[in-house]
Amino acid sequence: MSDWLDAIAQGNFNLTMLDTNGEPMYYLTRREEGVHFTFQYFAPSGSNLPDLEVDFDIAAANIPNVFRRYGIDPNLDFIKGFEVISSSGQGEEFGKAITDGLIPIENAHYW
Repeated sequence: MSDWLDAIAQGNFNLTMLDTNGEPMYYLTRREEGVHFTFQYFAPSGSNLPDLEVDFDIAAANIPNVFRRYGIDPNLDFIKGFEVISSSGQGEEFGKAITDGLIPIENAHYW
C-alpha cells in the first residue's frame, strides 16, 4: 500500500489544505525530511475527464522560503504554516505556484 493510503487508513494526516470554496486540495503529512502532499480527483461519471492522483514532497530546507512567500514566520512549525496558507484562502494560489514551478517540489508523481 502507498504511504498516503497508509496515512489515510491510520488517520495520520496532519492537515487538509482547502481551496477558496472549502474543498480539499491537498492532504499533508509531516515527514522527517519535509512535508508530503497528496490529492486524488475522481472525474464525474460519464465525463471524458481522467481521474488524477498527485503526490509530491516539499523538502524541509525549502519550507522557510515557501512561508516567506506568504508572509508567514519561517520558523513556524511546518504544518501550522501550511494551515495559515489554507485558512487565509491562499490554497489555490499555493497550488498555482507549485504548478508554475515557483515552489520547488520533489518526488512528484502524477497518474
